[in-house]
Amino acid sequence: MRIDLGLTVSFASILWVLLEGECTRRNGMLTVRQMTQKHPQHSRGLPFIWHFGMWSDLFIITPVFGIIVAFYAEQWSSGEISLLLTVGIALSGVLHWFYSTFPFPDSLVWKGEMSLAGWLHLIYMGLAFGIIGLLFFCTEHLSAMFLVMVSGLLVVHVVIANHIVLGCLHHKYQYPWCHDFIRKRDPWISIISSCAILASLTWWATLPRFVS
Repeated sequence: MRIDLGLTVSFASILWVLLEGECTRRNGMLTVRQMTQKHPQHSRGLPFIWHFGMWSDLFIITPVFGIIVAFYAEQWSSGEISLLLTVGIALSGVLHWFYSTFPFPDSLVWKGEMSLAGWLHLIYMGLAFGIIGLLFFCTEHLSAMFLVMVSGLLVVHVVIANHIVLGCLHHKYQYPWCHDFIRKRDPWISIISSCAILASLTWWATLPRFVS
């Protein structure tokens, strides 16, 4: 067990997300007020502080990945780490390209242009994908309960990051700057796909233990 390494990963994660926030502040996309001043011609958008996925990065992803690294990182070879992190960053790049097609100003990427915070988030998400891959494909002696808990927390993160919580708040309070995420199709496709992938990975990783 490498508690020191897990704590280092968690601390670095916190600093990374805070750095993203500072970059958006300097870019005029941290708050609703900054966003409306920067894009007065657009009535709707998504400032960083209202992107609840970033708060989930702090309070869900940070401790979960810190625990994963602390308990299991010693099992991973340098080759496995390099491969899975590379695949993760490539997958993150594809997703951020998709985000760039959204029709409203965003603190990370918009109209095909990535902000500095967007590049930081691309790397952050890529590293997250890499750690998930290392957990499911390169780790032995996993507890089925641990995998189920991790997958459950990741599903919660996906729901939050796809703006469902924000959409519910908007449905109740009618924020003039917020899109109606609840009625959009893309968030639900992302959530259902993520649930299916995580359920399949969890089943695959735990099946040998149930069989034995």
